[in-house]
Amino acid sequence: MRKKSIEYGGTPLNYHTTGEGFPIVLLHGFAEDHTIWQEQIKYLSADYYVIAVDLFGAGDSAHLDKTAVRIDDYASAIKQIVVAERIEKFILLGHSMGGYIGLTYCDKYPNDIIGLGLIHSTVFGDDEAKINIRKKSIQFIQTNGSAAFLKTSVPDLFYNKEKSKTFIDALIEKGSHIAPESLIQYYEAIMNRVDYATQLASWNIPIFFICGKHDKAVPFERSLQQITLGNTVYFAILNGSAHMGLLEEPDIVNQKTGDFIQFCLSK
Repeated sequence: MRKKSIEYGGTPLNYHTTGEGFPIVLLHGFAEDHTIWQEQIKYLSADYYVIAVDLFGAGDSAHLDKTAVRIDDYASAIKQIVVAERIEKFILLGHSMGGYIGLTYCDKYPNDIIGLGLIHSTVFGDDEAKINIRKKSIQFIQTNGSAAFLKTSVPDLFYNKEKSKTFIDALIEKGSHIAPESLIQYYEAIMNRVDYATQLASWNIPIFFICGKHDKAVPFERSLQQITLGNTVYFAILNGSAHMGLLEEPDIVNQKTGDFIQFCLSK
């Protein structure tokens, strides 16, 4: 992969490109980096131009030195990449927090995207209970640091913890290098994000949802409520996954994602 960089507000943001063809932008989730998409990058780069981003504070990207950061900031930074790459149209796939950024990008720049994939993500905003959980997480991170927090939270993102131990250990190790202030910045942006449930029907693009049957971060029952939203919806259920289907069931994710991309390009 080719490593590239842009600047947003004077802060470097790195991304990685590979393959040729129609552009597919991949946005990782909370406490991850672009390598969470490793299996999808291999699969998609055979036919498409893949752009995998390291969000601020993740991978080699610098922490965004800005107060009151919102999801809108991340979306605006992705726009800088799109401009730098001279891309007119693309498909965006976002895992968890990456999906929140994708929704905001569609809202801000509706003419850029021909399809949006929300992988273990949701169009709904946080309710009061979820906000309280995130606030407690922020307090834990402030007191104990990134590594201690991820050791307690990452295992619950997987359905089969024993089978996924290698993935769990790798995520904890990589995420531990993300500064506490970046993790807190993510959470604060997530808590203040827009609820797009009522807006989705007015968007004239296909929406693709992948949800895990055992997901605790985005509960399955909540995910099912998204089926009727939007004009064109693809919906895939991963019976053997929690929140990390990209790693737990990559072959199904790849196949369903490939089908969705082909559908978008055929319209």
